[in-house]
Amino acid sequence: RERERERHRERERPGTSAAVWFGRHPRSLFIGSPSITVFPLLPRMALLRIWSLWVAVLAAAVVDLGQGARAPGDTRPNFVILLPDETRAESIGVYGHPFVKTPNLDALAANGTVFKEAHVLHTQCAPSRCAMITGRYMHVLGHRTQTHLVQPYEPNFFRYLKDAGYYVAWHGKNDMLAQDSFPLSVNNWTSVTGVPMGKGPFTFGEPGYFSFLGGKSDKYGNDSSASHDYQAILQSLQFMQNDPPEPFVMFIPGKGSHPPYGAPYDYFDMYSPEHVSKFAPLRPPHVANKPKYHEGIIKFRDLESLNQTFFDKINAIYLGRVSYVDWLLGQLVSGIDALPA
Repeated sequence: RERERERHRERERPGTSAAVWFGRHPRSLFIGSPSITVFPLLPRMALLRIWSLWVAVLAAAVVDLGQGARAPGDTRPNFVILLPDETRAESIGVYGHPFVKTPNLDALAANGTVFKEAHVLHTQCAPSRCAMITGRYMHVLGHRTQTHLVQPYEPNFFRYLKDAGYYVAWHGKNDMLAQDSFPLSVNNWTSVTGVPMGKGPFTFGEPGYFSFLGGKSDKYGNDSSASHDYQAILQSLQFMQNDPPEPFVMFIPGKGSHPPYGAPYDYFDMYSPEHVSKFAPLRPPHVANKPKYHEGIIKFRDLESLNQTFFDKINAIYLGRVSYVDWLLGQLVSGIDALPA
């Protein structure tokens, strides 16, 4: 009972989960997302698998740097895992979106494997991450909310790797490990996550406040002083460039496309609401046989007075964020390609 009370009291610092695939390719990268399930393969820097955070799939990224302290005969691969939050598969070109620009994701997928029947285990990120990293359903050990995270007595992928001699480096957010689980599963964590965006147009109490519409930032996406997600990419590359301990796991869980729906200056207006309405119309809000709480969300968040153009605008900004995720991926891929062979 006392342990259960502790778990209810616990609120964690800003995470995600990882998966493991022991490959033989000299260079590879693993990319996952709350909703992406693409598993591509490249020639030089082979993305062996892009995996959805929400689906328990073993996957990974391998980066053979040929440097760092490693025991004689230890040929185990290094892993680089990129996990942008809230990036839906249907919002990526390779999954059939009619106009979103995701050239880096599409290029990876074109040389690899695309999973088309991967499904989330929960509608919230933290419970799904806990399920992924432990291999158990959320209800087995009470991971039903954002604050019921993986405890020290629960095995998880990162802990298995760390116990096996991997150096686990983590640059990004956390919605997965409880505080006491970090030293058991991670060697080094830098809490750096976020995307430049402006202030939203609504104040508390106004209809639209809970739509999570944000604003346009005056900072560009390539401004590393403003974009913490970009900082995480640069920190990860710096780690790999400076004789890292091997074998290692580099985990990069970013904000990705997570609301509020604001964006850097050069991504906020990348797509127009009119284009969304014409070429990628949204699903209607009231659909028969949906769970009743869907209707409750619309009423509770006071969204009934907002018109279709408003939601097209939100989706247009969201797609800009997806394209920004793709740009970040491109920076990571090109950085890894530039590493010594």
